[in-house]
Amino acid sequence: MTRNSPKKASTANPNPSRSSSSMKRKRTSSDSPHKAIDTSKPTAIFAPSSAGGRSSTLSVALPASIILNAQTEEQKTALAGTLARALAVFCVNEAVIYDDVHGSSVGLLAPANDEKQGGEHPYTGVRDPADFLIHLLVYLETPPHLRRALFRLSRNLRLAGALPSLDMPHHLRRGEEALFREGVALARARGQAEDGTTLVECGLDAPVQVNAAIVPGSRVTLLFDTSSASSSSGRSEAEPVHPDAPRAEYGLYWGYRVRRAAGLAEVIEACPFAGGYDGVVGTSERGAPVGTVRGRKHEHLLVLYGGLSGLEGVVAGDARLREVGVSRVEQLCDYWVDLVRGQGSRTIRTEEALWLGLMGLRGVFGGEGNGV
Repeated sequence: MTRNSPKKASTANPNPSRSSSSMKRKRTSSDSPHKAIDTSKPTAIFAPSSAGGRSSTLSVALPASIILNAQTEEQKTALAGTLARALAVFCVNEAVIYDDVHGSSVGLLAPANDEKQGGEHPYTGVRDPADFLIHLLVYLETPPHLRRALFRLSRNLRLAGALPSLDMPHHLRRGEEALFREGVALARARGQAEDGTTLVECGLDAPVQVNAAIVPGSRVTLLFDTSSASSSSGRSEAEPVHPDAPRAEYGLYWGYRVRRAAGLAEVIEACPFAGGYDGVVGTSERGAPVGTVRGRKHEHLLVLYGGLSGLEGVVAGDARLREVGVSRVEQLCDYWVDLVRGQGSRTIRTEEALWLGLMGLRGVFGGEGNGV
């Protein structure tokens, strides 16, 4: 017996009245997925908040030793860029770089003397890793049009041009309208009399004159008068304001500040915010799973990250903490959190923990466009 071959499936159109071409719906201009959508910036962050100003802040503390763990200048620079990207993406307001190498003959020595380098800022990636990391973080946070005026030549910045842009709200393009702008005060022309005004270069077609005497070379935040964007002379009208004004008055994320601390104790004791940090998060694989932590809204939240030996090793080597009777990390923290339960690697690098922590803690403390 021969096996009957299966019948070939019919390819005839079951509905002759509708040809294949007529079944295809014609695309119209209204179908375009990009119509009337501005994808150039996340407006929820870049535009003033409808809720008004915001007093709350998010801070992170990072150990300087992570720079020593990077072997080459290229790796050290790339590491700084990775950290800066995380600070920007998660709207961090303050980054504290603390010295955590104790009793080591390599690393945290006295800052080098700039005068011996012919006026250039020296390379500090090995000699003073905290200085190196701070230098790169501040440079990347600074709007690109101000960097030439605010930073002198430095070996630390030799490879910074290869790092990805942070593209933060205050990194404005020429001609882009904004309520605030960052600028640098210009020196007065030779022979020009003092009149209580200052010209500020802020990335517009011409410097802006403000009615205030500002030290030349200083970075300044300007608030523009949107009701009269330009005067009859063609110059924009603006006034200098506190650097926190964009956040405190309009709820804008306006970059991060960077400070250095001699140790973990100084991170907390030297808090620049009134009342200090009212919430401190410690990160460690020995903490509680991040999914089980029940947080609340904090005015000034600080997230602590450790180095190669974790926060436990940092606490053990901090003489100031021993003086005040702190011997365990849990004594410093309101929350003791494990960011990755059941991790598949023996260690999680600090730069990885920064991204993981800021993302994971968002669900614990809430707040879009406001860090965690």
